[in-house]
Amino acid sequence: MNRTILFLFVFLNLKWVLGVKFDSFDDRLEVLLKKSPSGTYYPQLVKSNNSSYVYVDRSLTFTENNPNKSERKKMKFNFLVEMIASTDNEIVAVEMEAHDPEVKITPPPYILYDVKRKYDPNYWSGYTILEATEGLRNFKGE
Repeated sequence: MNRTILFLFVFLNLKWVLGVKFDSFDDRLEVLLKKSPSGTYYPQLVKSNNSSYVYVDRSLTFTENNPNKSERKKMKFNFLVEMIASTDNEIVAVEMEAHDPEVKITPPPYILYDVKRKYDPNYWSGYTILEATEGLRNFKGE
């Protein structure tokens, strides 16, 4: 069962008035649910994507406060920033343990997880999980 949830788009366009524009586009969250032997569903794969566009075009002028206007010194700055930032996150649940529904479980204050900087096929041996995508196989972190 594959569900895709699209979030609200954030958009601010004052490009021609104030020289500022922000656009959050392509916000996605995908959750792949798997049925456990007890009949309940749990998230096996969670993927999120967030892309943003930022534009800032401003100029600043600093003027010395001198009573004689002809001797005032000025300093000018022009800023132009335009960028697109995109982040992708994936969380894969590799193990699940059944528990007695009668027993009250409190979640731990922390969750242990591994951050991988490079794809290693030996890491995934012994787990019954989804096959790695081409993007994951070619991944080389910083």
